[in-house]
This record gives sequence, C-alpha cells and structure tokens, in this order.
Amino acid sequence: RQTIPPTATADQEIGARNIVIRSYKKIAQYVMAVANDVAVAAGDVTAGETVVLRVGLKLKKKPVLLHPDFTGDSPEPGTAEVKKTKTKKGNEGHLWRYGMTTAKGIAPAVLRPILFTLEAHAVISNLPSAAIIGIQHAGITSVKHTKKTTVTETKTSKTTSKIALSKAGHPLFNHTTDDHYQWTDFIYVVIS
Repeated sequence: RQTIPPTATADQEIGARNIVIRSYKKIAQYVMAVANDVAVAAGDVTAGETVVLRVGLKLKKKPVLLHPDFTGDSPEPGTAEVKKTKTKKGNEGHLWRYGMTTAKGIAPAVLRPILFTLEAHAVISNLPSAAIIGIQHAGITSVKHTKKTTVTETKTSKTTSKIALSKAGHPLFNHTTDDHYQWTDFIYVVIS
C-alpha cells in the first residue's frame, strides 16, 4: 500500500479494508459465543475467559467506576430518594440507573431503564418495602467543537461524561462504543 494511494484504487482499498474489518468482527462474535457457552457449561466465568485468551484475542476491559457523588435514602415507605452532593455550574444532565439486589455490596443482576433528569435530586416511587436497590449515577455535559478539537474527539473528566458536539452543536456518539457514560459505583438503599 502506498502512503497516498492513487485515486483510481482508493475505493478498492476501502472496500477491501471493510471486508477485513467485518471478518474480524464476525470472528470475535463467534469466539464470544463459544466462550459464553463454555462459561455456562463450566459454571465459571474464568473458563470462558480462558477460551478468549487461548485463541489470541484480548478481554474487554472492565469499566472503571467513579466514586459515588450522590447520596440515597428511603424517607418514606416505598420510595428511594437520590441527591447529588456536588453539582457543576452550567447545564448538566443526570442519568440514574438502578436495580433490585439481594444484599448491599452485590451489584444488581438486572438494571431498570435509565432515568434522565435535569435536576440533581430524584425520587423513585412504588418500590416494594424491605427491597434493596443498587443505584448508579452519570452526569452529562457537552463539549463544544473548537478549532483545536476534531468533531470525533470526546473529552472525559473525573466526574462527568462529556459528550462532544459537532460544529453545528449536535451531540456525537461513536458506534463502536458500548457505553458512552461514566457511571459511579453503586450505592445501596434499603426501602422502608
């Protein structure tokens, strides 16, 4: 391949590259399916991880969770109340996700759909008494496009998920990213 390929072969090169990329993705999906089957059969996640490593692929990094920047309690029966301890100046959106769990310290196996608020304080109602829920938070602010940034650049910080904006001010999301948000670790609330 030339550093600057001739225009006549540029489309062929792009087509060939896309074929290779699709092939790699298919192989990775197949290996993931086999690894999941092995892990289920063995009853151990490490058996599935061994399959992935043995064929020369890498494991996906576990997301780094931030220290919780909010509190939660159950002031009334059947409710959970969550509040951010510190808020940013300017516009900030708040994502909350939660799920039922069997004990404090155990992450929920299933999470409810994400809740979005512009307020840093939310109440979840109609929860069963004595239930334990694990709650996570992700703050969202936008990053404006400048002459120094490209439209695909996404900046992150320690406490907020910053979504890049195009020159026209539209949010930019990367198709290959599974989760665009920086979630905190779980906090646990016992429902009164």
